[in-house]
Amino acid sequence: MDNEKENERDTKRETGNMNGEADEAARGVDFRNALGIRRLEAKDGHARCELPVRPSHYNVIDILHGGVLFTVADTTSGMAVLSLGGEKVNTVSATINYLRAGKDTEKLVIEADVVKCGRTLAVVDAKVMDDKGELLVTTTMTFMIFRS
Repeated sequence: MDNEKENERDTKRETGNMNGEADEAARGVDFRNALGIRRLEAKDGHARCELPVRPSHYNVIDILHGGVLFTVADTTSGMAVLSLGGEKVNTVSATINYLRAGKDTEKLVIEADVVKCGRTLAVVDAKVMDDKGELLVTTTMTFMIFRS
């Protein structure tokens, strides 16, 4: 399945509506697409995404907003867990290390790998890099896995 179809499938799964339309309870769920996060790969506990940087991603001191950096790591980490199975995941714990200010970059590249996946919890390490390969952020996140 190509990434465009996988992104469409994820949107349908995230909204809870197989027509891809958000129902009243799921409005606003498609935060990933609103930010512009693109999945490049998600399989076998590994995920890779990119985010084309927009002016709205910067804060008032003209560096990438920490919330954007956290969100791309969180989203990519969740995709890594979902690549191993499960219906949905929810972040229950997160540690983030801001290593370098994000600036003068056209895109972010995010890599996430599942460190351990149990029946209900998974631990994931992620890295966020700029378009020059400079490491901006590292994270370790724990997710609850919802299975049917």
